[in-house]
Amino acid sequence: MGAWIDWDGDGDFDDAGESLGLVQLAGAFQTATFQVTPPFLRSGYCRMRIRSAYNAPGMTACADVDYGETEDYTVSVQAPGMPCLPILGYGGTNGSGIYSANLFGVDFSGDQSAVWPHHTLHNDPPLRAMQGQFYIGSLVTNANPGDRFDLRLDLNGDGDMDDAGELLWTADNTWRARETLPLSFTIPANCPPGRHLLRLRAFDIV
Repeated sequence: MGAWIDWDGDGDFDDAGESLGLVQLAGAFQTATFQVTPPFLRSGYCRMRIRSAYNAPGMTACADVDYGETEDYTVSVQAPGMPCLPILGYGGTNGSGIYSANLFGVDFSGDQSAVWPHHTLHNDPPLRAMQGQFYIGSLVTNANPGDRFDLRLDLNGDGDMDDAGELLWTADNTWRARETLPLSFTIPANCPPGRHLLRLRAFDIV
């Protein structure tokens, strides 16, 4: 039995610390134990792979093996001081509210699959904004758009989006799929320099 976790999200299990080890079992219904230590400053959703194989002492995460089985799982990693996992609502297996979006001039388009109800979007280079700057964007609703959309920015890095000035934009939806909604907001002038979590979310009003 072998286990791996793709900590950096690059699609492979070849990087340092991503192999959790191999355990040789003597027979059926045995237990294999693996120690998991998430890297420092790594949070979000990671893919974990579990493999079994016959007579494969040097088994890797992706190579062919005999008489085996491979299963992938999603592992959520919580960072200290971060009560709310880094998420961006986008697409999803249940047709959640956002089909595409344009933020800071960058298009995130296409009905991407996701681990419902959360999907984290990455951009390279990272999205960049200026203190006090006004921005215009847009989003296109998905099949089940929800009642309301919010754009929030975690200004103080405490892991939530509920503090003063962290709600940048909100809009109600008319329950139409593939509706384009204008999106405009201003980065607060007192936003500390550095890296911040930006969240675009669709939800029903309860």
